[in-house]
Amino acid sequence: MTEATTAGSRCPHCGIAARAERSSFFRWRCSVCSGPVVAEDGRIVASPPGLPGLVRAHRARAMALGWFAAAVVFACIATLAGGLALLLWPATHTTAVVLAAVAAIAAIVALTGRARGARRNAEARQNLEAAWQATTSERT
Repeated sequence: MTEATTAGSRCPHCGIAARAERSSFFRWRCSVCSGPVVAEDGRIVASPPGLPGLVRAHRARAMALGWFAAAVVFACIATLAGGLALLLWPATHTTAVVLAAVAAIAAIVALTGRARGARRNAEARQNLEAAWQATTSERT
């Protein structure tokens, strides 16, 4: 996933002279900031025409990871609140119902976060593909 290649030029995101690494999501990324880059023969293309698309792809991917992290947190909350509601049902029904409602709301938020994360990932892939097409079409 992170096979390093020969030394490259400056990264368009962080501005540091870095190498391009293979990435399963971005194809190529900067070895310093992990931003998506266009690489040619393992060297970073300093200022590709598709740079705005690369920046949008990087931001969308970061937002997707945030949504997925939120989904995991809320799924854990839903699981714990649901389990606690089941444990408290014999002792106090009111508290159990409140906890069950919290669990249901947390589960809905977790599913929504997962869906938003998936949409942001798709948006990142579209932006990345547009950036690569803009760069390759200008070079040919």
